[in-house]
Parts: sequence; structure tokens; C-alpha cells
Amino acid sequence: RRALLSVSLCIIIWFCDEVVCLRLGPMNRRVFVVAAEGLVLPPSKEAIPKVTSLVKRVFDRSLADCGLSAHDVQGFVGIPALSELRFLEGHYQATKLGLFDGNERKDDDDAYRPGPTTRTVDTCGASPVTAILEARRMIQHEGLDVVAVAAGDIVGSMSSRDFLKKAETTTGDADDGLESPAIVRGYDKVTAYQRDRFGLTRDQARMAVALESYHAARQPDSLFARWRRRADEPVEPYSLEELERAPMVTDLISVKECAWRADGAGCVILTSEDFATKRGLAEAGGAVALAGGGEGSGPLYPKSDISESHFGTAAAMKAAYSEAGISVSDVGFFGLYDCFPICLLRAVEAAGLADDAGTYVEAQYARMRQGDTDDPSFFPINTHGGLLCYGAPFAVPAFYSIVEAIRQLHGNPAGRKIPHCKHALVYGNGGVFSSSAVAILSRATM
Repeated sequence: RRALLSVSLCIIIWFCDEVVCLRLGPMNRRVFVVAAEGLVLPPSKEAIPKVTSLVKRVFDRSLADCGLSAHDVQGFVGIPALSELRFLEGHYQATKLGLFDGNERKDDDDAYRPGPTTRTVDTCGASPVTAILEARRMIQHEGLDVVAVAAGDIVGSMSSRDFLKKAETTTGDADDGLESPAIVRGYDKVTAYQRDRFGLTRDQARMAVALESYHAARQPDSLFARWRRRADEPVEPYSLEELERAPMVTDLISVKECAWRADGAGCVILTSEDFATKRGLAEAGGAVALAGGGEGSGPLYPKSDISESHFGTAAAMKAAYSEAGISVSDVGFFGLYDCFPICLLRAVEAAGLADDAGTYVEAQYARMRQGDTDDPSFFPINTHGGLLCYGAPFAVPAFYSIVEAIRQLHGNPAGRKIPHCKHALVYGNGGVFSSSAVAILSRATM
């Protein structure tokens, strides 16, 4: 009887183990980011690029970086372009990239297989982060091994009139919406809320821009550095006095406190750990683990009675930290969305970097002016310059934060390296704090 009981228990344990593996195994698959590319271009009024050509450039470069081919891609997530709005953007871009072409796509058993599982994600500026979290779900829950995420836009080359017309398609028509420029006025409203409730000053908002320009001055690809560069002279960041002279767009936001409109594109390639190991991507040091993620939502535009319940950023941060099993003190680099200073400042607080973001940037600005900044980790945020100074092709910029995060984790961003960076946090924001998406990337360990 004892022997029979022991055998029965072994069978039950084995069966339960198999069930757990079948049900939970894919969820526990680690997902690696094996390549990421970004492209930012100044506005052009003559040879205006096509969105598809920009997406193809970063897609091809990403595949080349990790030694993969289009044939390896089993999933694709696309993001709409404001300049060329259309349905099924993911399918459109995947078709243009040739991912559905040719009957030569076969499985190992020589059977023809369909093109990649394709989706479109739209959470505006949060889209790149939302999209890599969706790609992770596709790998963990749908059994895919390689998923590409890509987007492009040419809002820099659009006229201001056309840009505002498209950008205000939703907020401008709302019954209690905002007058044009609606998006700027929405952020102006939140800025006023932060001033009235928490004491944020105009100088503190300007200092946030100056700090971003400090990092952008050391990133030669940034639009700030390209515009500011003079022959044989170092690029200098904005001074507070210079920002004070900038023309105002609204009561609390100047021209230099708006995201720098640009053309550009971004792409990220994600794989399962098994695939990365099989192809030698992890051993080669080219992989970064997507360790945690979180999302939060708020209203499409700020209501007349703004409250803290309207902001989903802190909830998204908390979920990402929890899943990754780390805290703010473990993070070396923060890629925080900064379409306007108020977005950056609230993200600083939501991420746990400071209880009072205004006081925090004021202290870091003082260090910058004193020259106490040899180590860029004095302000470990957006070391590429962010939307305010690197460039902002509408929903694309969070890709640039992902690219910079990977560079910091690999320890190779020339002139702006954050020492001992093991974890990086990337935050994307869509609408007027309408959508928040956070991802934590970590050095891959086998």
C-alpha cells in the first residue's frame, strides 16, 4: 500500500507539474531586446521623406545589428503616424516591409507558414512602450520567438497649420475641450494646477529644459546640438536667461518649452530567451531583458477640476518596479517623456526620484551652472536630450529613450555614460497624461 501510495503521489506530482508548465511556462519566458535603432531628422521643406522609407531604414538597421533577417520575424507591431493617419498601420508597414511576401516562408517541417502576427497599437506618445509590452505578451502567451516594433513620422516637415489640424482632431472637437493649440493648452492647464497646488515656479520649469539641453549638447545627433553647433566650439546648453526671453505660446509655456518637432523613426527587435540563446545573441552581450512593465490611464484631456486621480503615471511606475523586483535606487538611467516640462517634472515624482521635482531640478541646475557635472548621473534623465532637445516625431520619441537606455546598459554612450548602470526605466506618455506606459530594461544575465 505504501509503495502504491508513493507511486500514486509521484504520478500526481508529475501531472500537476506538467499542467503548471503548460499553463504558466510561456508566461515565465524571459523576453530580450536584442536590437534597437532610432533616426531623427530636422524638418525638410524640399525632399520630404516618406514614413515608410524611414521605417524601413530603422527596421533594416535593427535586423543587421542582431544578425537576423525579415524571415525570422514572426510578429510585428506598428504605430500610427500623425502625418499619414490610416487604419491597420501595423499591417500597412508590415506589407511595405515585405513581411508577407513570398511562399518561401516555411517552418522546419517544410510546411508553408503565414506572415507575421501583426497588430497596431495607439497610445500616442506612450505607443513605443505599450508596443514593446504587447510584443512581450506575444512572445510569452502566443509562442512567438521574434517580434519587431516600429514606427515613423514626418511631423517636422508638416506646416504648423496642418500639424495642429491633425493633432487636434479629438481634443479640438470635445464639448469641453480646449482652444487651439489644444495640446499645449492642456499641458498649460496641468502646469497651472502644479503651480497652484504644489508651488511649481516658472524658473523651475525652465530649468528642466536647460538640464535637457545640457545632455543634448553632448549628443551630436540631437537637433539641439545640430542647431547650436559652431565650428570648433563646444555646444553650450541653454541658460535660464535665454529661456526667459523665449516667446510664449500660452500663459505658462514658451516656444522652447515645447517638444522639438522632427521627422524620424524607431524600431525595436524582441526575442524569447531561448531564441536569443540559440542564436548566440545573449552571449555576445547584445541582449537586454525586458524585466518589468506597467500601464495607467487618465482622461483624454484635463477636466476643469483636475485631481491626482486623473494621472496614471505613478500606478504604471509602481507596477513596473514590482514586476521587475527593483526600486528606484536600483535604476541607473531614466528615459522620461518630456513633451513639455510639466510632463518631465511629474514623471520625476512618479518615478520616485524626488518628492518635489521643482526643488530637485533647481538643485541640479545649480550644479550644472557651477560645472559640477563631469558625471552625467547628477541628472540621470534623458541623457540623449529628450523630446525637448533631441527631437520629437510625435509618437516616435520613446523609441529614442529605449535606444539610449540600451546604450547606457551596455556602457557605450560616448561622453554621457552613467557608471554602473544595470537597470533602466523608460516612460512614455500619450495625450495630456491620458496614457502612461513604463518598461524596465535590465542587463541580461543567463
